[in-house]
Amino acid sequence: MPLVLVGLNPPLRARTFVLDARPWLIGRDPQSDIVIGERFVSRQHCWLEPDGAGGWIVRDLGSANGTWRNETRVDQEAPLQHGDTVRIGRTYFLVFDPQKQLPVPALPLPEMHFDAVRGRVLLNGEPLIPPLTPLQVKTLRALWEQRGVPVPVPHLVNQLWANRSPDDVRPHLQRILEQVRERLRDPYELLIQYDDIQDAYVLTPTPEEAIQVLVPHIGI
Repeated sequence: MPLVLVGLNPPLRARTFVLDARPWLIGRDPQSDIVIGERFVSRQHCWLEPDGAGGWIVRDLGSANGTWRNETRVDQEAPLQHGDTVRIGRTYFLVFDPQKQLPVPALPLPEMHFDAVRGRVLLNGEPLIPPLTPLQVKTLRALWEQRGVPVPVPHLVNQLWANRSPDDVRPHLQRILEQVRERLRDPYELLIQYDDIQDAYVLTPTPEEAIQVLVPHIGI
């Protein structure tokens, strides 16, 4: 069964890998077939291998942080099927059959809370370390509270810099949004898109919408 891997979040977002009839090594080592240069990934992290019966398996190579299939840690090896997700470090992949409709991965959205007293962000109850800057927290909160709804740039500017012209601070706002994207790399809750017709930013709240945005960028 032919399978394709597509990256769901940076640094491999929308990158596709068509699995041919050979093992694929994933790891931090530059000689790997799929290189993930992050500290949570082992040099030789896992293999993707044909199972000899027309299917594929993922085999962990004793990695420090584990290989996760559908958010369950792989104990030595596990079969791969259309619609599965694979997490290696903080990088997510969707596994799919190119002859079928692109599935919506079954990933839970993290819970996000804002501690107004301490000015910090909590993901799934854990504080983000190192913390975001106050302007980054305000920007993220404004988008999170209106997730799925375009937030006009003038509204964001007013939240961050009262009585400032949007044109004066637009480059600064863009830099803040890029910094937030870089800090919080989970695949869905921070899919921040710019709507040039409404001059607004929208934070995509659901996997379904995230996949719809991702599809046009997938090349097979």
